[in-house]
Amino acid sequence: MFKNIGSSSRSALSAQHMLELANTHLENARKAQKKDSPLAPVHCDDADSTLYQLKRAVKLSLNKADIPTPEDIAIAYRELGGLQILVGEKVKAESSFKKADKLE
Repeated sequence: MFKNIGSSSRSALSAQHMLELANTHLENARKAQKKDSPLAPVHCDDADSTLYQLKRAVKLSLNKADIPTPEDIAIAYRELGGLQILVGEKVKAESSFKKADKLE
């Protein structure tokens, strides 16, 4: 019933707004991690999902002025990887770092 909650609202965002949303998820993950909150990995997963949708949007975008630079997306993936290490998700972190490397 709740399988696709949130995905339709994200797809309506511009690529630049998706990057802003991913960075908001990363900020929330940092704050949760500092408080040792169990929500930190959830925010990391939200950031990862948003970055995935961002990459797809960039591939399909006709409006090149709206597209964040690959370097900006790579920075977000590197930050995500660092947070994933802090919350004990080393395999996911390796994947995030590889995605960042492909963008640079």
